[in-house]
Amino acid sequence: MNGRAKHLETPNMPQAFFPPLDKCLAGQQRLISWKSAYRILCDPEKAVDQGALEAFLTDAESVKYLTSALSPFLPPSQKSKGEFETKTAPINVAQSTNGDYNLEELKKDALWLSDQLKVDELVALRLVILEWQSRAEDSLQKDDGGKADTLVPASSRLGASLFASTMRSTVPSSDPGAEETRHTREMRLYLEEKSYLLQTSTLLVERFGVRNRDAKTGTTWLDSLSEKVAQEHSSVQSAADNSIFFTACIEAVNGLVEELSDASRWPQSFQQDDDLQLLFGTSTVRNLVTTLRLLLARLHVLDGVLSHTAVSSWFKLMGRVNFFQDLAPSAAAPDPSSLQCLVSAISLAILRLPQTLNSIQESAQRHSGGVQYPDLPNDAYFGNDACLQEINIILYRAAHENVIIASPAIFAWSIITGLIRDVAKLQQGRREQHRIDDGSDDGEPISTRRASRRDSKDDLSPFEKQYHLLQDFDMETEARDDPPAFFARSAVDRMNVYAFVSQLCTAISAMYSSDLDGAVSFAARYALLDMIREGMALVPYGTEVLEATLTILRPDVPCRSIRLDYRLADRFLADSEILCPLILDQTLARYPYELTPMLKLLSALSSAGFGQTETLPITASVLEGLQTLTLMFPEHFRSYALDHEDENSNSMLLTDIIPLFATRKALSLTGTQYVGRRLLPFGSESTDGHNVLAIPAGSPGVILKESRPLIIRIEHPHSGLEYLGLLLSTLLPNSELLVPPMGRALDRSTAADIIALITALLKACLRQDAGFDDAKLVLGRLAFALRNEQDIITIIADSMETELLAHLDQSPQESSLDLLIACADFFDTLISVSPERVWSALARSSLLGINGGANALAAVVGASEVTVGRFRFLNACVSIYSHLITDAVTGLVKRNAPITKVTNRFDSPVSFQDATPERTMSTVLNAYQTVMTDAWQNLGEWRFAVLAEKIEISTCILRAFDLLLKTTFGLESGDEGISSLLCQSATTLFDTFTSGSATMQPFLSVFTEGLLLSDENLPTQHRQLLENHVSSAAQLLTTLLRATRTVDATEAGFLASQLLGAIPALAILSTIGNGLKVFLYDLLTEIVKAINVKDTDPPSILAELSTNQAKSFLAVVAQLDGPVRDIEAESAIWNFLSVVLGSKQQWFALYLLTGTLPKDRLKDSKCGTTTKNRSLLNHALDQLSSIATLEPERAIAMLKFVASAQYTWVWATNEARSHSDFLKNALEWLNNLQIPAKSLNTAEEMMLAHEHQMAAYLCDILAVNLYASSEVGDKTLIKMLPGKLSFLTRHGVAVNAYKRSLHKNLAENFARKFPGCDVEDLERSLVNPAPLGRKYLYDLDLADLVFDHEVAWHGSSRSRQQGFSDEFARANVNLSLVEAQTRLLRSWRALATTLCDGVEQDEALQSELAKTAEACLRMNAEANLEQPGMDKVVETRAELAFVITSKLVGVKSSVAGMKALLPSAWALVRSSPVDYEVATDPQDLVYYRTLLRTLYLAIQPHVYGAPARPSSATQETKIDLLDPTVSACLVQIFAKVIAPGFRALCGNLHNDVGLAEPGDFALLTALVQGILSVPGASAVHPQLAEIVASTSITRGALSLYSWSDRLAEVTGQEPVYGEVAILFLLSLSTIRSVAEQIALEGALLQLSAANVSDYLRKPKGKGPFSEPRSIFTIWAEGLLPLCLNLLDAVGPPVAADVAAFLNSFPQQLQRANTALENRQPSRQDPFAGVITLGLISEAHSLCFIARILAADIARGAAEGIDSADVPMLEYDYEKVKEDAAGLLRQKTSLAARVVPVGVREEAWGTNELGEKIDAEIHGLLRCFGEKEGET
Repeated sequence: MNGRAKHLETPNMPQAFFPPLDKCLAGQQRLISWKSAYRILCDPEKAVDQGALEAFLTDAESVKYLTSALSPFLPPSQKSKGEFETKTAPINVAQSTNGDYNLEELKKDALWLSDQLKVDELVALRLVILEWQSRAEDSLQKDDGGKADTLVPASSRLGASLFASTMRSTVPSSDPGAEETRHTREMRLYLEEKSYLLQTSTLLVERFGVRNRDAKTGTTWLDSLSEKVAQEHSSVQSAADNSIFFTACIEAVNGLVEELSDASRWPQSFQQDDDLQLLFGTSTVRNLVTTLRLLLARLHVLDGVLSHTAVSSWFKLMGRVNFFQDLAPSAAAPDPSSLQCLVSAISLAILRLPQTLNSIQESAQRHSGGVQYPDLPNDAYFGNDACLQEINIILYRAAHENVIIASPAIFAWSIITGLIRDVAKLQQGRREQHRIDDGSDDGEPISTRRASRRDSKDDLSPFEKQYHLLQDFDMETEARDDPPAFFARSAVDRMNVYAFVSQLCTAISAMYSSDLDGAVSFAARYALLDMIREGMALVPYGTEVLEATLTILRPDVPCRSIRLDYRLADRFLADSEILCPLILDQTLARYPYELTPMLKLLSALSSAGFGQTETLPITASVLEGLQTLTLMFPEHFRSYALDHEDENSNSMLLTDIIPLFATRKALSLTGTQYVGRRLLPFGSESTDGHNVLAIPAGSPGVILKESRPLIIRIEHPHSGLEYLGLLLSTLLPNSELLVPPMGRALDRSTAADIIALITALLKACLRQDAGFDDAKLVLGRLAFALRNEQDIITIIADSMETELLAHLDQSPQESSLDLLIACADFFDTLISVSPERVWSALARSSLLGINGGANALAAVVGASEVTVGRFRFLNACVSIYSHLITDAVTGLVKRNAPITKVTNRFDSPVSFQDATPERTMSTVLNAYQTVMTDAWQNLGEWRFAVLAEKIEISTCILRAFDLLLKTTFGLESGDEGISSLLCQSATTLFDTFTSGSATMQPFLSVFTEGLLLSDENLPTQHRQLLENHVSSAAQLLTTLLRATRTVDATEAGFLASQLLGAIPALAILSTIGNGLKVFLYDLLTEIVKAINVKDTDPPSILAELSTNQAKSFLAVVAQLDGPVRDIEAESAIWNFLSVVLGSKQQWFALYLLTGTLPKDRLKDSKCGTTTKNRSLLNHALDQLSSIATLEPERAIAMLKFVASAQYTWVWATNEARSHSDFLKNALEWLNNLQIPAKSLNTAEEMMLAHEHQMAAYLCDILAVNLYASSEVGDKTLIKMLPGKLSFLTRHGVAVNAYKRSLHKNLAENFARKFPGCDVEDLERSLVNPAPLGRKYLYDLDLADLVFDHEVAWHGSSRSRQQGFSDEFARANVNLSLVEAQTRLLRSWRALATTLCDGVEQDEALQSELAKTAEACLRMNAEANLEQPGMDKVVETRAELAFVITSKLVGVKSSVAGMKALLPSAWALVRSSPVDYEVATDPQDLVYYRTLLRTLYLAIQPHVYGAPARPSSATQETKIDLLDPTVSACLVQIFAKVIAPGFRALCGNLHNDVGLAEPGDFALLTALVQGILSVPGASAVHPQLAEIVASTSITRGALSLYSWSDRLAEVTGQEPVYGEVAILFLLSLSTIRSVAEQIALEGALLQLSAANVSDYLRKPKGKGPFSEPRSIFTIWAEGLLPLCLNLLDAVGPPVAADVAAFLNSFPQQLQRANTALENRQPSRQDPFAGVITLGLISEAHSLCFIARILAADIARGAAEGIDSADVPMLEYDYEKVKEDAAGLLRQKTSLAARVVPVGVREEAWGTNELGEKIDAEIHGLLRCFGEKEGET
């Protein structure tokens, strides 16, 4: 084994072929079938990335089966019996109580199957497990819900299937678990597995065979496996010892043929039922075809000649079956053409024609000088006499019976036997000459000598003996006399072998036309090309030879893979001995007299030289160096003279200039028969020998046809490209030049061939490294000789326009359609070279009817293509449209680049700078868009002769539509970004698809036609076409639904409801093609989202399926992407399921959560049984229990599913909480997460992003679980959390991964390199989302298209400089990490908020949360606000800090981290860029208000966290000392937040009331109260008073109070600003010096004079229920406490002012006197007798004030005041005292009278409110010196 295959010995997964049985049955490791493996291998590019497939195929057991695929299954034996018993022993597997399998039943079926089919028990067991495993998929595919006739229209059948599908009819629709059904399915699986194993092996061998001739060798595991399998099929590749494999292969073919012809050889089980018989026959035919493919593939890579054993076996077999010539269509093989094609190709290839001829010649040349004859190689088939004779007689019979299928082999045999004959005759002549020279025959009569020579065979050479054997007496005389001639005449004349070669190439290329199986067609055509080559000696150049050669090089098959064509072209051009001189040179020698052969041959050879470094393709170089012209001259032509007449060589010299092109005027003057100088166009008299306009006099030539008109070949070196360009120009009606009499006028068919050649040359150029320059050079050479500034593009455009107008006039000429197709193909290719010329040509053309005329495209299609069912022109025009869309996208930036001026038209015939006006492009796109939309909607109504053509057209249109929508709707910039050019077309397309129900029908047809993928016999090419078709439709619909949801969710729901009818087809398709799952589940996801837009319940998607279909679909979904486990597909499925859970799909959701449908659960409960199905939720939890080892993408998808389940269904929460390992292991994983300290590379960032995303979903899950646990009192989870949250507390709030320099430099460099384009132009919208990763935010797929022309985008590998592509990828990864951090922050906020509800008793948890809050504050202070999205992040962190702090303060937490919150909170507030002074919009203050609230809360731990005060007089009283840091912080808050903030708010009221809401004043008031509540705050009172004095905020508060009535009128609310003003003033008044200042400023007088105070003077005053209610609050909670503070601070000197102030409100005092009386409510006073907390508080304050005033009056002189100046308060406090005491005595009555006021009191509840009222009453009584309880 070589180095590339070493890793095959160590597969990724042990026992991947057949894992332990317990894991298989538990669903942990599902078996991969050979069918699944083969289907995945059909997409090799994706297959190499499938780890599960690699593990399976590279498993030693799999390799063993692959290398013995011809006879893979051994019969049962004692050893196999023992292995079976071991694998099924109880120690290895046991019946599970919750499994949906019956172990004993599986074992019984395995033994039955082993006995019936005579295969070993483990093979049978694997088949049984596969049957059990695939029941749901098969049931879904077979059960059509009664819609079998409507699922797939009959017109949609792809007719190229080799066999009709028989799989559906063989599976009964009964219970899949029934014994008969199981046995039938198991036998079907046996045939299926055997067939797909052989196909997989063949596919690998074919892959090796194709790559074996490449310059590059395999580098992937798939290449290594292919090489290993191919080599182990046959131990050697040479002919030295190759009989083993080939003989075995031929024996396998023979055995299959015998099985087909003799049903008694079949296993008995397949003979008992007609369906099973058909099944076995179909499988046998399929295996026969596959075995023939394997044989052909191995023959293709074989070196040398095959052994006689294998060749003899093959031809004996072919003799018995007559080369399948008589094979008639049957039920098992409705179309036997594939068998016949392969047999024909193998019969030719097995003869190894070139190698055999070389071997014969080498043998003949040995010892050629003497008479000693060498022995022929006995190992070669031609060296074995018996073999030679057998082949000869078998092919003779085939020739005699006119077996056309054998004609290539017969013709090859004629060549081989002809060489044997020639060598034999040559050796015979030499031997006779040697005898003559020796004189040994002297004296004997001639007749005697001849007789003796005939009789004596000992002297004959081996070749003479062989030739004698060939002259078999059983042959007819004609054949016996000259067998080679007979075989040649039979093959060429009677069977027309060359015509059959063309048919064979076409047929086999149509059958095997994909990239995957194109090796079959390639191997066959390669052998046929060898036959053509070697047969040139027998059949010289002619029409049939040329046609056969052209078909070999380029078969005319639509939708065919051309990947390997270049090898045949290289093979042809590399043959300088036969093919080039005898075919290519012959076509060149007849040019231009016979122009078409040369054009077609050069077109077919244009693909040669793939990857060459020359400046031009080989065929272009051939055209540039043409040396001769062959012309037919008029009968009167005399302008020549014979030369070298003595040599009789027909040589001649021209005596005059011969014009090759003439002007129209000259021809009209001279007549159509004149040939001479007067026809010369102006300027063509040049003596330049290379002039393409004329042939100079004196040019030599040869007369090829002496009778007139003469045909002369003239030597005239010239450029064929120039000539073809001029010739093509003569087709135009207004052409100045025409072809003179000796040339043939150009017809449309030849013109089409010329344009096809030009197109082929351009394509060949574009495949080279310097393709663009080469293409320019070709176009330049074609236009070099054109006149009047014409170029070849203009010529072709005018030709196309001429034909389009003819079709519009309904007067097309013969071959007009061919010419149009060639022109369309040319412009399709030209888009890659000079797109601006295509745009301008289409803008002027009538193709789209842009200039007001009719639509020529519709005219051509409707008149010429619809009638015949071939749509080649439409196909070409669709391709043009697709490439124009791509060009419009790729040129979005390129077109804005500076234009390079073209200085010389000969340097470039066109301007290759894409400078098309955007208006022109928009016009063309809009017109084209309309035509394409109409065409696509009508495809279903047209009859297609080649249905693959229909699919290709539809797929091309769908992909173009999708690209158009994604480029516009898929970018965040929309019509203002780089894609503005396409917006009109995209909007038109969008409106078309969202305008009505009819637009969705074509999509439904696409999906129903896609059900043909279930046909096991569908050719690979058609399967790929269908998969591409379905995936393209699904992608477009997904994009369309996303775009519609962003525009109008209701319209999206309507659109999705039309697609519900496609649910059955989508469900089935999801089980058929692995490559479709991602696209289909994305579409299903969008459908479910879209229909869930209304308040009502959406329609159920399961309702679109029959009952059995629904069950099967659910079971299939539950299998996810097993057994392949493709992460992308599995993630798509999980995402779909997550959306289902949250979209009111109740039945579906219940199945996902419980594993059964509600009906089944009800049925089980009635029957007393329990379900065995395991739910997807449990599966996800089981998998997530090993979250540390899961792939991140898979873990993310599962976590999202579990989180969605918990949000929607309480069952899910219970399951997650009760799972034994999930939460425990997940928390352990979370706690072990680490953040690298070093700078991260891209890979590390990506891994970190995945971990953060996983942690975010885990936080969501934990949050819901915690809430649910708290509801039921379960403390288990919350006890698990302490010690497991270290990662979240350290990094959960960090959003710091943003690399500012990376993004800044990228933006600057990008804008500098691409002016007018910003990085934001590439940002994705919700229409085109991408997961976290290299393509997350910036659409790199689109960017690769747009900037592909720039080296700076890709970077330079030579200078090792990375391009913008790498920079954008790094930026995407970095932004992915930032987004993941942001998601984690949001999720951690939810979890932390939930944790706060249970934090009261857990100090460890309090500490963790305190750290989190501090981290939020600290990181917000350090945040870079220039970072995109940081505004949302800081708001989230601020909210989280506020919530946590409020909860911790609420429980009066005193953990160490609480007091540390104040410095962090103050630092954050201080650094805030927004405050009340600078805010200009109310939204600006949202974040600032949160900060102030948090700051207030951060002060509280310093309030309640102070040492307890002495509880009695006996304890020592300590002075509260305030920490200097804290005191400084408090003073700064007062100075920099409260004072300036209050003044700013007052100022804002004059500009925008929204910038100064009452809550803002309340916040500042709360901060003042919080500061003053800190123990020891009295130490900073002087500083605070100084700040108040210097800022005059007391005056501001008084002013605000006085204006509050006006503000109430402006806002239409109560005078709340008066309330907040008085409360703020009250808070300030608690500082004694400030209170003194307030008193000195006459604040009471100002308050009394304010208009708002007049409310208190209203009749009956204002109580708690009076309107406006805030007036009572001003009175009871503001004015009265303010008076108390003034009395306390100033004392008796202010008593007179207080008394006068209060007495100024007599009505209010009068009301207060009676407020506590027990009065009965009345209509006039409905609240009479009601007790509120406010009334008690009012009474308390008034009593206190009255008592103080009374005391001051009593001690007037002692206090230094005149008692007469202090009026008595007009308030009967003694009465109120009695009323209050009475309330305490009658508590029952009091409770009945208590009424809450406001939301806050209602929230307290009756008990708490009653307690507060009691406390307030007791406080009132204490004012009178009474103790509690005294009344």
